[in-house]
Amino acid sequence: MTWLDTWVAANHFWPSIIYRSAGASVRDRIVAAIDSGRANVDHALSALAWIGDGDVVKLFQIWEAEPPSWRSSLFIGPSRYAHLAGWEPSAFGRRNLYFEQCLAIMPAGSGGESVRSIEVFRRSEERCRWCAGPMAHLIDLDIRDSLFGFFGLRGPRLPVLTCERCTCFGDHHFARFTEDGAAHWFEGNARPNWLPENISTWPPGPWTEIPVRLSPRRPMEAADWCMEIPASQIGGLPCWVQDAAYPQCPSCKQTMKFIAQLDNAQFPSHEGIYYAFLCESCRITATAYQQT
Repeated sequence: MTWLDTWVAANHFWPSIIYRSAGASVRDRIVAAIDSGRANVDHALSALAWIGDGDVVKLFQIWEAEPPSWRSSLFIGPSRYAHLAGWEPSAFGRRNLYFEQCLAIMPAGSGGESVRSIEVFRRSEERCRWCAGPMAHLIDLDIRDSLFGFFGLRGPRLPVLTCERCTCFGDHHFARFTEDGAAHWFEGNARPNWLPENISTWPPGPWTEIPVRLSPRRPMEAADWCMEIPASQIGGLPCWVQDAAYPQCPSCKQTMKFIAQLDNAQFPSHEGIYYAFLCESCRITATAYQQT
């Protein structure tokens, strides 16, 4: 018996990430624990999400269409638990919400040569419609560089336009970019109700226009924000400080894919993570922010 078998026998399903890619036997025992009422359903569904095989995809779809009695105890539908592990059920099976390729981002000053095909928090000439401050590109990638070929996009650049200040007060901040690499405010952005009247004195963040270097790493390497690994990266799985929060594309209504994150905690006396998302077909980006 493995230690994972021991945890299942004790109906212990948290932290759920440890069940990633567990086999069919473990999966079936978790389902049995849910059906019998022995399991904490929230934790058990999270564990199943990390297993994420074809049977789990079908189960999540069935539980959405025919809600079991335990559904009333949940704040979200069963299929939304899949977001925790970076995927969602679809008509074609499992749809991943992240890219398998992953490049860690580090300030170039920490050693190594900077990569010219990526810029972080580069100032934009566009002004925020809410706070009137200068907007910035959370990331701006030269997608002609083979490093970023996995995005499969046409055009010279992938710019992720945002307001560094206002995105901290809302759910998601959207922008649209054209094939020539220009990014613009998305007219459908909804002003947050709790945005302060004046945030003009908001200081620039630690990543503002600094050179960075990239290094390959596994897509799962920084998936748990409690780990000490610097979280900033292009691609891979996001590490959520709070709940998983993939945005819905405001144009096609499809769940957007995670493409990058910048972790302020890589600098002394700073915290919080900025996230970037993409809808490839609509050429719309989104940003979000989470902190403890």
